[in-house]
Amino acid sequence: MSGFRFGLGHITLEFVATLGDRPGRRIERLAEPGDLTRWLAEAKLTEGTRVSARVLDQARNLREATYRVLDCARAGRRPAKPDLELLNEWARRPTLAPQIDRDLHRTLVAPDPAAAALASGRTRKPIGL
Repeated sequence: MSGFRFGLGHITLEFVATLGDRPGRRIERLAEPGDLTRWLAEAKLTEGTRVSARVLDQARNLREATYRVLDCARAGRRPAKPDLELLNEWARRPTLAPQIDRDLHRTLVAPDPAAAALASGRTRKPIGL
């Protein structure tokens, strides 16, 4: 068992759930780059993509901004401008582009596949709202 939570109804919720027990002791399921690599593969967003420490840090920032925006939506409050700016900046990033390989199989490529998968969630549903 990986420790990741899937089956929550939307990839965004599954991504936000990579930090557990928020009001308590905070269980970080993305402690190192390899954890995000595994999560992306288990979420079927990328396969065989290695995540850098930089992308892991960016992913955690995206996750927390997403959590705060969802929390505001649940409470009927307006989200903070910096959180919306971060989500919208991610939405403008390059996404995974479909390509055909030599065996005539579809593959998805991008300069940074991990960041592109987080930006779009192309093979499932978008990460952001």
